[in-house]
Amino acid sequence: MHFANDYILNNNQPESDYMVYILLTDMPNRISKTIKRFGFWHYSHVSLSTSMIDSDFYSYVGKKGFFKEQPLNHPTFRGKPINCALYAVPVTKEECELVTKRIEHHIEVSHSFTYSYIGLIFSYLDIQLKMKKQYTCAGFVSEMLHKSGVMKERKYRRLYSPERFHKKLRNRLVFRGTLKEMLEKFNPKKETA
Repeated sequence: MHFANDYILNNNQPESDYMVYILLTDMPNRISKTIKRFGFWHYSHVSLSTSMIDSDFYSYVGKKGFFKEQPLNHPTFRGKPINCALYAVPVTKEECELVTKRIEHHIEVSHSFTYSYIGLIFSYLDIQLKMKKQYTCAGFVSEMLHKSGVMKERKYRRLYSPERFHKKLRNRLVFRGTLKEMLEKFNPKKETA
């Protein structure tokens, strides 16, 4: 897999009042362990939000397809800690609005889209596959960022994996630890299960 110059974030802009948040997670289940093992990845899932912690994150997951994740309501998985990394990418107001509109569109038509297991396999093999109405988690996040002008890439965006985000966003890391610790750090007054 080639990681150098896969994509270029618009880093030439000053820190802004608008951010896009990318949350990488590692669920403590067999599916995630398998995904990580085959890809040699640190995290098995990626999701996106335009607001900090008190927000919903959006992505694609296996059986559910398009999915709204609510970290405040689910800081653990069956009582086990969920490892995570949160990244903040500065964006313009217009880019933030475009990401929000694209997410809202996916909410409206979510029944038309599914998760792509085949896309996941092809991303491991670094083979481009054009899919209609199917996404992997990383394919969804990279497409939302690309179509909103936040991300410029040279590689086909559906080939992105959680590991590519982990490596390319190192300098935008806000938090690394467990999801419960992250929620306690950024929302100290809120109770977490």
